[in-house]
Amino acid sequence: MSSIAPWEALEHGRRLAEHGIAQLDAPVSGGTAGAEAGRLAIMVGGDRKVFDRVLPVLQPLGRPAYLGPAGSGQIAKLANQVIVGVTIGAVSEGIALARSGGLDLDAFLEAVRGGLAGSAVLEQLGPRMIAGDFSVRGRSSTHLKDIRNTLQYAAERRLPLELTKQLEAAFASVIDRYGDLDHSALILNFRSDGFATR
Repeated sequence: MSSIAPWEALEHGRRLAEHGIAQLDAPVSGGTAGAEAGRLAIMVGGDRKVFDRVLPVLQPLGRPAYLGPAGSGQIAKLANQVIVGVTIGAVSEGIALARSGGLDLDAFLEAVRGGLAGSAVLEQLGPRMIAGDFSVRGRSSTHLKDIRNTLQYAAERRLPLELTKQLEAAFASVIDRYGDLDHSALILNFRSDGFATR
């Protein structure tokens, strides 16, 4: 259930199969809160029959979804991390822009929450960004690792992911300047208007 590169999942499956052991790659999304509540998104790749057999083990953890052959769960996780990361970046820029205009940031979050800007990232990370609470729940270095795996996978397929390249640079910058904080610390790239760290 670790988030690893798709090619690593394929290699693990190959090596385990040599010993008659079935393997599924089943990375998750939802963070600590999702794990504690049994609401993880579980992205599964591997043999469908094995998935069906272990479904009762996975269901108490959240929502398992079968996505295809070995490696498919890891590809889905990479795509998930791109979506989450780019959304964190968008929320960061939006809050920084609102703050630069002197807006009441809590009122701003309330105003945009019901429209298309509303998201789990806005709900969970927006208030923490405003408060400057970057205590680790989702580590920046882990997100950066996943983004770098994404870019390697995409490069092999000649798939240009320009926003993902910018995301890699943004996470690397935060880690270099402030340390390995929560991934919500991406907003620290916009520090000129006084965002603080705790």
